Amino acid sequence: MSAALSPPSRAEAEAAAWIARLNSGARREDLDAPLRAWLAEGEGNREAFERALEAWEIIPGAALMAGAPNSGELPPDEAETPPGRQTPGRMRALAIAVASLILVVATAFLVGRIGGPDTLSVPVGEQRVATLDDGTRVSLNTGSDLVVDYREDLREVRLEAGEALFEVERDTDRPFMVIAGDERIVALGTSFVVRKLDDSVSVTLIEGSVAISRADRPGPSVVLDPGQRWSASAKAPPRIDAPPLAGVTAWREGKAVFDDTSLAEAAAEMNRYGGPEIRLSDPRLAALRVSGAFDTREPVAFAEAIAALHGLHAVRDGAGVELRRE
Repeated sequence: MSAALSPPSRAEAEAAAWIARLNSGARREDLDAPLRAWLAEGEGNREAFERALEAWEIIPGAALMAGAPNSGELPPDEAETPPGRQTPGRMRALAIAVASLILVVATAFLVGRIGGPDTLSVPVGEQRVATLDDGTRVSLNTGSDLVVDYREDLREVRLEAGEALFEVERDTDRPFMVIAGDERIVALGTSFVVRKLDDSVSVTLIEGSVAISRADRPGPSVVLDPGQRWSASAKAPPRIDAPPLAGVTAWREGKAVFDDTSLAEAAAEMNRYGGPEIRLSDPRLAALRVSGAFDTREPVAFAEAIAALHGLHAVRDGAGVELRRE
């Protein structure tokens, strides 16, 4: 299947030029106010800027490529420019070069999506925010894999593993569906979090409405109200509760929030983010309770805090940190 691609819009070209300016070595304080004013001119500018940022992040060495000398000679007034300084002429050339590069990459992504599903993957310890073709924003947590398969009558994504916050763009002609394990989540103009770890799936509704049903067979749906979380696993039947939403989305701020959580679950959650592994020397420690907010990038600090709270020892070794009673 082939499709004709329209030329970049003015917002896309301007967004690419802004990325070029921000990475050119110019003083950031001189750019902040004009950039904010440009973003405030309309939603189209903000969306174009987000797409340009995504493209920039996936271009290896883009800054070096953009800053490399071209085959032509520099104008006389720029020939003696000290290293690290950007003249207006060099700035214009840099903006044009990087804008062209970003737009070429963005076009390549569009062509790739026409032919079939697209996969978004986030390594352990990292996070990513992506804007899909319809304007839907997806925030992916550590170790997540998402397959995007948009069709004429349906917007379908499959969360293979990990955790994602979906902020769905409304489109009454094309429902938005998330497949996670055996579960199907259908939303329309909604914000919600889906989490799939091993044999468990949970869905937390932030605003709007979602309907959850089995993906492998027809049956009644469970409809959530804002603030509700639906959870199911191979070891337990489905249940609905209402956790604090700030805790559900705390990972976007680099935090893990626990509310009377078992130490086994809390340690497993901290270990999802990489870094030194937290281990329990005694299985009986697994039942200890944990409450509080912790930095996901500091597993050792978490272990030391738990050790101080429960009278344990946090012992460092080559593989991580072990919590012991001794």
